[in-house]
Amino acid sequence: MVSLAERTIKKMATLLTNLNITWLSEYRRDANTTIYTSRQPKPLTIEQTEEPIRNADCRHYIVEATISLDRSLVQLPTV
Repeated sequence: MVSLAERTIKKMATLLTNLNITWLSEYRRDANTTIYTSRQPKPLTIEQTEEPIRNADCRHYIVEATISLDRSLVQLPTV
């Protein structure tokens, strides 16, 4: 899927730079876990799972942040 997107971007008439960050998660596969994982020392309570910002084991994988990053990258002008 990524290679299809890269090929399509290269064929476009408008100059577009593709910043492929999908491979970053390969460096640390265990980092992309959620608050629902069984890797926690003790299972989280219902109250704790309702506060993922405070109780997630990896905050930088929050979906909302990823969407915001994607939107800002798409809107960057090319020089």
